[in-house]
Amino acid sequence: MSVRSGAVNHEFFVVHLDAERFYHAWLKASPRISRRRGSDCICRSQMSADYKYKWAVDGFSHGVNNPVPLAEAGAHVDTGGQLCLGFTNGVTRTFWLLANRCPAFPVEVYGEESAQLLHQTAGLGPGPTTLAELFSKTTRQYV
Repeated sequence: MSVRSGAVNHEFFVVHLDAERFYHAWLKASPRISRRRGSDCICRSQMSADYKYKWAVDGFSHGVNNPVPLAEAGAHVDTGGQLCLGFTNGVTRTFWLLANRCPAFPVEVYGEESAQLLHQTAGLGPGPTTLAELFSKTTRQYV
């Protein structure tokens, strides 16, 4: 998976997620009866029926030669105290990862509060990393 350096600043973060913890939290945060938003979770057994799933299959088939972009996710707590998880982009890619039992994956998140909440919910490692920090490490490493 990849992220582009064009949005490098201190407002965009990468959060590494434990796939199972994220899946269960996302499923719990989504409507149980019918999917109302495109970013709602569905049962793992239904993910391959998503109308864009075939494009995710194709996208991931290229491997390191053409990595897929990170999904753009977020988290907040609504006025009723309910955790809300959602996506700006990348729902079907995330379905593909979960349906194929990927153990962990990174996502891109806008805003520190959202990134911290997502990390508390299902994160791995020390915590969110800003894109600025991530790319500064890469630059130093290859210069």
